[in-house]
Amino acid sequence: MKYPFYFLFIDLICKINYDKYNWCENIIIGGGCVKKRLFSVALMIVLLFNACGKNPEATEPTITEPTTAYFQREVCSKYARKDYIPFENSSWLREFKPEFVMIHFTSAVMLDPDNPYDPELNKSIFTDNEIGINYIIDREGKILCYLPENRAAWHAGEGEYNGESRLTNRMNMYSIGIELLAIGSESDMQQYLTSSEYYSLDSENYGYTEAQYEALKLLVDDICQRHNIPVDRFHIIGHQEYSPEKSDPGELFDWSRVVPEESVTDGN
Repeated sequence: MKYPFYFLFIDLICKINYDKYNWCENIIIGGGCVKKRLFSVALMIVLLFNACGKNPEATEPTITEPTTAYFQREVCSKYARKDYIPFENSSWLREFKPEFVMIHFTSAVMLDPDNPYDPELNKSIFTDNEIGINYIIDREGKILCYLPENRAAWHAGEGEYNGESRLTNRMNMYSIGIELLAIGSESDMQQYLTSSEYYSLDSENYGYTEAQYEALKLLVDDICQRHNIPVDRFHIIGHQEYSPEKSDPGELFDWSRVVPEESVTDGN
């Protein structure tokens, strides 16, 4: 016997309420009983309608603000090799999504003028002095990740930027720091070396290498793409712009190798 489609739903209702209304067990339709097997058919149809009726746009909500999970992920750039320094003596867990990239120079020139770029000696500057940096780029362009990006490295120190009170003495929380192994100009280095000490150095150790610029560009673009940071001179800054008493990355640094030419002109 064929039954009208809606009888299936009558049967479904009866079955759901069987314990309360046992008279539903053999409801009579057109002189016959609705078979129990119709319950299974009706249930499948209801489930099918339910699935088809879902709003295709009802997806998971977009997370616009960083979550706790975001800050717990230890992420380094795909271009870097992890070489972590102790977190507790060099950084905090980040509280805010990074908005800036800050560039520095560093070297061990005061410890060993003849070998200012020794990797272990330079690493000891951070581990021995409770300072931090997210990335360091050596003279050959090798990028090391000292601290993952979810850590606010202790690299910026005290300073201010763009008149924003939230950044005053708190740039660490809003920035990712990058050190390049380099020695600046005589003027840049005068707080560290006398003129005679400066000019006694191997001239090949001054400034930045081609490999460093290439690595820095890759790293900055990668960081900015993942954190949605504009690649311009407002968001890619030098340490000296935040702390005027600092001199890095200095006079020998070519900003046009990192950010677009028009951004360099406007930014300076």
